[in-house]
Amino acid sequence: MSHSIFDLIAGGLSQYWFEATVSAGLVGSGWIVGVWRARRQWAQKTFFEQINISLNMFHDGTLLIRTLAEKPLAQVFPNAVAIANILQAIKKTTETNPLVPLSEQDFWPVLNCVLNVISEKFSDGYLRKDLGYPLKTAEYLICLTCERSPEMRTNKIRAMVVKKAALLNLPQQEPRYEQPSHRIRFRTLQQLAGLYQENPRQFLDIELSL
Repeated sequence: MSHSIFDLIAGGLSQYWFEATVSAGLVGSGWIVGVWRARRQWAQKTFFEQINISLNMFHDGTLLIRTLAEKPLAQVFPNAVAIANILQAIKKTTETNPLVPLSEQDFWPVLNCVLNVISEKFSDGYLRKDLGYPLKTAEYLICLTCERSPEMRTNKIRAMVVKKAALLNLPQQEPRYEQPSHRIRFRTLQQLAGLYQENPRQFLDIELSL
């Protein structure tokens, strides 16, 4: 009987060490894959697990681009299916069409997630408006893009935020740029202006106040 107990304990320990070894191996292989993926992304300057929310504006004849937020996709889109659909759709973007071609049923919920991030940043404006303070208010458009160009310093999913009046009345003369690579953004804005006229449902309107 003592042999049976010993065999039982030995068998249990063997099973424990086997499972522990397998678990450690899986953790180790996952870490290796993660490091490899991170190095590959850095080498290619491709960061599709992030979303950049950028404000595009014209001031004194110069195109200005300012980041409002940059977050991991999972923090903006708390749904694995939504993220998978976005990552699949960005593969279809081109140099001549940077707009992420989501399905008709996905456009609003996806852009609404971006809207929530932006609204949080401008929450003071909403409260001040409710309290009757004098404010400046303007209508903006939001859309999801993935710009494609050999001149791009980094490849990211970008949510463009631009004043509606500015997008629909882009300057005829090419603006000045803070960086030479910003000419890509002006080209993107020109493309987006045309795409908005074709299908405004691919954009989301938002009123911002300060």
